[in-house]
Amino acid sequence: MGPGGSGKSAIISQIHHRVVNSKGLLFIDMAEDPQIATKKSLRGELAKALQLPFDSLTRASPKVDVPNELGEAIKLRGIWGIVIDELQDALLRSKQEQRANMSILKKLVGPAYGLKMFGFGTVAARLALSSNDEFKRRFFEFPLENWKESEEFRSFLFEIEELMPLKLPSKLYSEEMTKAIITISAGRMDKTVELLRCAASYAIRRKIECIDIQCLKWAAKSPWGY
Repeated sequence: MGPGGSGKSAIISQIHHRVVNSKGLLFIDMAEDPQIATKKSLRGELAKALQLPFDSLTRASPKVDVPNELGEAIKLRGIWGIVIDELQDALLRSKQEQRANMSILKKLVGPAYGLKMFGFGTVAARLALSSNDEFKRRFFEFPLENWKESEEFRSFLFEIEELMPLKLPSKLYSEEMTKAIITISAGRMDKTVELLRCAASYAIRRKIECIDIQCLKWAAKSPWGY
């Protein structure tokens, strides 16, 4: 759980590369699309992830948490887990719809299917889950906090620098550079990455082939000025 820009989407994008048998995972994004007038439904997004027609599932009784078609597809395809992005958008609904979605999730992670569930969302998702005693017992929360000056952050900067197309070392992990990056970005993942991307562009434009403090200052003041 974490605020927008804390790196949730980046983690999800790496699951395919880092999780064994990730083909057995269903990926669902519950974020509302402003171009679509109707709200996403959890049952509908499950059907879409399984590539099943949703029209037939809408006729299923609302008292049935997981329609037969969904359940059979989950078992036949060897699905072992579900990844839900923007979980709060599935939980912060009307009381009736919230109860229905909670029931679907409980059914999927219960004995009938035994799926593992990985939910990514904001603090609102945590509050919604904690309001249900059963979910509170079942789930382990891992908060995504802003970066602080630490060995982990320096290791992260080292890896970022390795990926940059600059010919000379920037030593982003040095004490001076680390403090400057933390100060400018406030430790937010998205701001940190954007800051370094813009600073690298300034370094290339200036033909110095490395990021220095001045590049960071320019990137902070005018991200698109290069």
